[in-house]
Amino acid sequence: MSKSGIFEKNLPVKYFICITFTPSGELVTGDSNGTIYFWTDNTISSILRTVHEGPVFCLLFWRGVLLSGGRDGNVHCWNVGKSQECTGSLYLTKADGGVRMLQAHRGILLVGTTSNTIHSANMAPHGAPLAAPNFNKIPITQGHSETVLALSAGPQGQFLTGSYDGLLCMFRSETKEFAWKHVAKNANVVSADVNSTGTLAAVASKNCVLSVIRVNERNETKTLHRAKLGKSAMTAIKFSPDDQFLALGSANHTIYLFQVVDDGVFLEPYGKCKGHTEPILGIDWSATMLMNEFYLLQSTSSNLDYSLWAASTGEKLQNTPELRNVNWNSYDCKLGYAVAGVWPSELDDAIVINSLDTDKQESLVCAAESTGKIKIYRYPCYTQEAMPYTLPTYSKTVTQVKFMNSGDVTRLISVGSDANIIMQWKVNRKATDSVLNTT
Repeated sequence: MSKSGIFEKNLPVKYFICITFTPSGELVTGDSNGTIYFWTDNTISSILRTVHEGPVFCLLFWRGVLLSGGRDGNVHCWNVGKSQECTGSLYLTKADGGVRMLQAHRGILLVGTTSNTIHSANMAPHGAPLAAPNFNKIPITQGHSETVLALSAGPQGQFLTGSYDGLLCMFRSETKEFAWKHVAKNANVVSADVNSTGTLAAVASKNCVLSVIRVNERNETKTLHRAKLGKSAMTAIKFSPDDQFLALGSANHTIYLFQVVDDGVFLEPYGKCKGHTEPILGIDWSATMLMNEFYLLQSTSSNLDYSLWAASTGEKLQNTPELRNVNWNSYDCKLGYAVAGVWPSELDDAIVINSLDTDKQESLVCAAESTGKIKIYRYPCYTQEAMPYTLPTYSKTVTQVKFMNSGDVTRLISVGSDANIIMQWKVNRKATDSVLNTT
């Protein structure tokens, strides 16, 4: 039998977000205004008014007290009695988002967040569980809550990811923990790059916003430059090897060239590369200057057009045999003489290569496919008869792959767009070489 709740003199609730029960079986509800109601039968017996800024997302009874979590990122502990006082709190950072779920296990409080992260805190063994605890330094899981498209290799075994949720995360690949987080306001991040020292990050977004972020020695972040450029989505971004220049690819078929001034405080435009007929999907700088005069750029577009450019002027160059052996500082372009063998001899609409990368030893090249597979080949890979080492990873498309080097250890990082999953692989060179040598 069901009964309607009686609010009496209390204003009716717009939305109930969560419910739980006291140990004696009475109902407790959290509403969209941050208020918690205690019910006896179908009548309100007591109220905790606006204890959260915004909705109460979750409630949990533990050792005779009530724990509440809200969109404001706070966890509060309440005595359930006449006093109903708050006896302790935990606070998430802004980058972690709000508290979506609470669960207790053997004295440990697990906190699931709206940013797809699970934090933990050791509760006090006696008395109020949250009288003193703080969150443990390393989250149990961490990541993004929306589509992940941006991935960049940083210095010292670190890598940067960016997502439509506006969150930028620099991870330490060895410990799998954050070096820093940064929230890019109102930015659907589609591409990001970090300079060679890890002190600057450049961010390109779907909503045409270009940002440059500085990271200090304490891993604190600050936005130095933020500008909206035109009306076309940004699609690719890359620092030059000496960190003095920045190339930005756009959906309007153009590559914009900037000089990095005053360590990222200003970006001075100095040229454009025009010649593609579809959105730019990949940009790479040459590892060194050609004849000590200028860098080369290579780029690909969505219609699989490959182009070479003089980065000093934006002039389009002929793809001559002399330029086929250029060493590239990265390999985001999906085409090129040295990677022709990763493509099937006949193009198949069901198999699209979304990303390529080579390791620092330039002995391996990996290809991320729309089928959810990652294939590793020997580099250079000239012929379509080359047989890969295949990793079945995601159920859907793999959007980005990057090799990471930390000392003698090589790791492979991959992201899947809709799965919001970041995978990390340790490259066993002996096993990989054995497979590639026998196929």
